[in-house]
Parts: sequence; structure tokens; C-alpha cells
Amino acid sequence: FTNAEIIDSTMKNNLETVDNAQIDTSIKKFGTGSLELDGTDDEVRSPAYHSTLFDIGNGPFTIEFFAYRRGTGQQTLIMLGTGDGNTTNTSLNFFWSTNLQIYNAGTSIDTSAGSLAINQWVYLVLQRDASNISVYVDGTRTENLANSTTWGNLNRVSLGSHLNGNNHFNGLLDEIRVTRGIARYSGTSMTVPTKAHPNR
Repeated sequence: FTNAEIIDSTMKNNLETVDNAQIDTSIKKFGTGSLELDGTDDEVRSPAYHSTLFDIGNGPFTIEFFAYRRGTGQQTLIMLGTGDGNTTNTSLNFFWSTNLQIYNAGTSIDTSAGSLAINQWVYLVLQRDASNISVYVDGTRTENLANSTTWGNLNRVSLGSHLNGNNHFNGLLDEIRVTRGIARYSGTSMTVPTKAHPNR
């Protein structure tokens, strides 16, 4: 979301804004704007299926972004999946509902992965190394669990909503980065970015 645009820096996706998902220039982490979602029908998603782009398999990955939560209740932050993300399809869902939670195809991996404050920017990292899935909240590791889930055939991404159109996020997102094949952080802490991610 550099320079008040909602773009994919890899230039591999055409991202589709749904309802009135828009740029907010008054509340942003870096640059001139962030993605604003009102918690009703707003989301950003990849409309077309891509056969391999989000296919993280059983290897390492890192998902990271800044979130500014306004509302309460169950809210999807980011979801990688197939089709509409129903519980019979493989999917990785990172969302908020009293705690940060991680689900695979409707089955819980973790339901107490940390807190997400209201009305302030929080840096979130969900990643897996060779054997463990972990969560960092503002630089502190809040969860580290053994995990060998195979997330295959993931060909869509949704920001701020479940792929089935439910659990909309009420707040803002900025500097979203998904990396396949690399766990970028290790140990019990990591350094929160102080500038926009480079395009790599």
C-alpha cells in the first residue's frame, strides 16, 4: 500500500477491492495511506485463481503486517485458501476473536496466540520454520507450536474477510508481506520495521 495505492508489489496479482474498501490518508503507518475496512462488507482479495502463488505446502513461510483494530468480535485479518475457503478446502486463516487465532480448514491450530490492541498499530507476524509455527506481536513471540500442516493448492488471498465473505475486519492494514520458503525471524523477539518493506 505504497503512495496511497493498493497494489501487489510482486506484480503477480490483480487485487480486487470489495464494497467500499479504500485508502485512509489520516491513519497510516508509513507512506501516505493505509487500507481501511469498515467491518461490514469490505475486503481486498485476489479475484482470479493462481495455481501456485500462495501454495506454501509443508515448508517455511512468513506472513507479516501492521493492523489497527477498531471493532470487536470475530474478524479475519488475512486468509490464504482455495475457492470460498469452506471447511472442506485447505485454508490458512489468521484472525481475531478475543485472542489471535490460527485455523486450518475450520480446525483450530491455536486459539490463544496473543492480543491485538484497539485503536493503535500493532505489528503481527505469523510464520513457520522447519518444524514450528509461531506468532510475534509487536516484536515479542507469543506462540511457538510444533506444526507440520501441508497447505497445498492455496490459490487465493483475502485481506479483512474470510473467503466465504464473513468475519469482516473493522480497522486498517498496512505493509502486508507474504513470503514462501523463508521463516524470516527466530528466537523470542524480532525487530519491528521502522520503514516500508522493500519490494522483495
